[in-house]
Amino acid sequence: LPLAAAAPRPAPPVTLLVAASDRMAVDFLYPAIRAVLQQRPGQVRLVVVGPPGEAFRAQGLPFSAQGLLPRAEFLAMAQALPGALAVIPLDDSMFSGCKSAIKFFDYAQAGVPVLCSRVSPYAEVVDDGRTGALVANTAVAWTAALLAAVDDPAWRAGVAAAAQADVRRRFSLEQTVDAWQALLTALPTRGARRRAGWRDAIDAMLEPLALWLRRFNRDRLARRARRRR
Repeated sequence: LPLAAAAPRPAPPVTLLVAASDRMAVDFLYPAIRAVLQQRPGQVRLVVVGPPGEAFRAQGLPFSAQGLLPRAEFLAMAQALPGALAVIPLDDSMFSGCKSAIKFFDYAQAGVPVLCSRVSPYAEVVDDGRTGALVANTAVAWTAALLAAVDDPAWRAGVAAAAQADVRRRFSLEQTVDAWQALLTALPTRGARRRAGWRDAIDAMLEPLALWLRRFNRDRLARRARRRR
């Protein structure tokens, strides 16, 4: 008798995790997530933490809402989600560019893979394709990136491990302390150089005046001597 074909193994579930402490200007993200939920029915669920839930609700997207949590509790929750995939969208405004990449650092330490907008500060710390994915802020780009990550559990595991190792190597507390110590140690030297530079500049500006005063004084003394003769 012919062997019965093995039933296809169900794809592992994936949880898209979006978290922020304030609202986000990320209109490009909503159609991308809608497309992923429609194209991978039953495989992908969405969890939204914090104020962004209002916008997702207004878009009619199905998701599980979670209030803001203390950092340790939030990271424990993220680690417990089945197939967690962190989604970190960010607009390219000057204000957003001044933020830190703390979300990437936290997710990396927790072993959660990330997709980030290809803007500062994430563009400076994420090694695209190795420690996460940097995505252009368009619905088409985000749809493609999300689908690729959802369909590739090996990639998600690989970038999560690489990101964790990279953050521990380059962005740990010890690294930060060393960087601040080096900066504070260099400040007196830099300050002395800067003060010396200012003194040189002031001397250069005052030198013509000093020459004029010396000539004026010599002429005054010469006139006084002629009057005495």
